[in-house]
Amino acid sequence: PPKYRQHSGIKEEAEGSFTREEADGYKECEEYLADPDNEDLYENAANETGTAPNGQHHLLRRHKPKPAAQICNNKECPVFDELESSGCGYETRLLARANWTTTMVDLDRPEGFREAYIRLYRYSSGDNNDRGEKMSFLSPVVERYWLDQNGKVVNARLLVYIPQQFQSNPPASTTKEVWVHEYPDYKLYIRAFGGYREDPEYFNQFALLKSALERDNITPFPYMRLTAGWTHHGFGRQRMEAILVDDAYM
Repeated sequence: PPKYRQHSGIKEEAEGSFTREEADGYKECEEYLADPDNEDLYENAANETGTAPNGQHHLLRRHKPKPAAQICNNKECPVFDELESSGCGYETRLLARANWTTTMVDLDRPEGFREAYIRLYRYSSGDNNDRGEKMSFLSPVVERYWLDQNGKVVNARLLVYIPQQFQSNPPASTTKEVWVHEYPDYKLYIRAFGGYREDPEYFNQFALLKSALERDNITPFPYMRLTAGWTHHGFGRQRMEAILVDDAYM
């Protein structure tokens, strides 16, 4: 069966009761907590109303991310082992080899990510796979960016994990824009964020992650960056992750 972390005492009906460490999945660095530029604006987040900058209705201010245990206790997740981290400010996971539905993102098109998402959804819904299989569209939705030597994005892919039921023999895509790719084991370093992809503070998590890893003499692969969205983008408590891959696994 899929592996994922378990935190005792975290229940779906008590989202606000978990600690910061339970929400993130790791112990935060004291200097990050003390930095006013990284201040957490969690107070009264659940009571806010209005429209977020991306046009979606959900918690508008930064908040504790939804714990991964809550998410994976209620639905299937990719198989991973949680590893012990040597320091603060990040979680370490070993993501197991698995098949993921994959498509390229046209970065020159304003709706490139949305169009890529729709292509993956059509594969999972059975419209664009050769067996007409209807499969659960699982989270996280992963954005994988390749970077050049200057840190500029060269290209991007969108990935969705194929349910365990179909892992050994996934249906083939009927379009060339979508394909099934078996990704190897990856050792990942992760920071969690309660918010949405468009929030500038979300992208700052990569700088904080790199700083935390440097302090522990860990070298991530410099030419790849991943983001993962674990929760429904339209409403409620969110869980986004900023992810770097261990250099030895590339």
